[in-house]
Amino acid sequence: LGVLNNNLFFIRELPKNYIVNIYSAASVCTSLFLPLKEMEANSANKFFDALAAGKPIMINYRGWQAKLIEENNIGIVVSSNNASLAAQELETLITDKKRLLSNGKSARELGLKLFDREKLYKSFESIFLSVSNKIFLKYMMKWLIDISISSGLLLIFFPLLLLISLANIFFHNGKIFFIQDRAGYNGNVFKIIKFKTMNDNADKKGELLPDGERLTIFGRILRFSSLDELPTLWNVLAGQMSLVGPRPLLVSYLDRYNEYQLRRLEVKPGLTGWAQVNGRNSISWEKKFEYDVWYVDNRSFKLDLIIIFKTIGQVITGKGISHKNHPTMEEFMGTNK
Repeated sequence: LGVLNNNLFFIRELPKNYIVNIYSAASVCTSLFLPLKEMEANSANKFFDALAAGKPIMINYRGWQAKLIEENNIGIVVSSNNASLAAQELETLITDKKRLLSNGKSARELGLKLFDREKLYKSFESIFLSVSNKIFLKYMMKWLIDISISSGLLLIFFPLLLLISLANIFFHNGKIFFIQDRAGYNGNVFKIIKFKTMNDNADKKGELLPDGERLTIFGRILRFSSLDELPTLWNVLAGQMSLVGPRPLLVSYLDRYNEYQLRRLEVKPGLTGWAQVNGRNSISWEKKFEYDVWYVDNRSFKLDLIIIFKTIGQVITGKGISHKNHPTMEEFMGTNK
C-alpha cells in the first residue's frame, strides 16, 4: 500500500476475513519470492485471493501462474533479478487506470471460470470417487480371491486335514492344533491356528525345552511339506489373514519393531509372502522386514500370483525352512538402528 509515495506498511497477522478490506483498498496484488525452482509448481494463497477480489497480479517467478497471467492479461510478470525494472513495470501498471480495471475484471472472470467452488467440488468429487472405486475394486478382488481359494482348499483337503488330525492325536498326546496370538493388520491381535508339530516336554523347572528338542518326527514332516499351515486357511476365511502378505509374527514383537519395520502391518498378514519366496527362514529378520515393506509398497494382483507360484515351488523343494542350524527361526529381539 502506498509504495509510490514511499509508504510501505508491514501489517501484523490478521484473521482471514480482514483480508477482504485490504484487497479492496489495493490497486495491485503482489506475490514476490526469491527465484526458487520450487515456486514454479507451487501456489500461493494470495494468488487465488487476488483473483477472487478482481485485482491485477504481479509476480516475479515463472510457472503455471505466470502463464495464466500472461495469457489472460490479468497482471504482469516482472524480473526476479532487477528490482529497479520491476518497480518501473509496477508503476506503469498502477498509473494506467484503464489497464488496472481491465486486468482486474479479467482476473475476476478467470477466477470464476477456473476456480469456481462448485466446479472444483465436482472435480474433486469425481477424482475421489474414481480413486475410491479403483481401491475398492482392488481390495474387493483380493478379498474374493482369498475367500474362494481358502474355502475351496479347505473342501479339497478336508480328508487330508482329518487324516493329519488323527495322526496328531497319536503323535502329540491327543493335541491336534497349535493356537497362538499373533499381530495382524494394524497390530490387531488374532489367534492363528496350525497343526501342532512339537510336544510339550519341559525341564525340571517346568519350562519348555528348546524347539529343536520338542519338534517331533511327524512334526518335521508337516513342517517340511508346509502341511502344518493348512488349518491357517480358516484364518484367511475369517478375514484375519490373506493368502499373500507379510507373515503374522508374535505380539511381543510389536514393541521391538522400528518405525520402518512397523509398516509391514499396513496390510493383512499372509500364508505366504515376498520374504517367504526370497529366503524364508534362511535370511535375517532385517532382510525379511525389508522384503515385507517392499511388498506393502508394490503389492498387486500380478505380484500375488508370482508369490503363489513361487511358494508352490518352495513347498515342493522344502527350501528355506530352517534358519542356519536351527529348526525354527530364532526370536527377534529388535534392530539396533
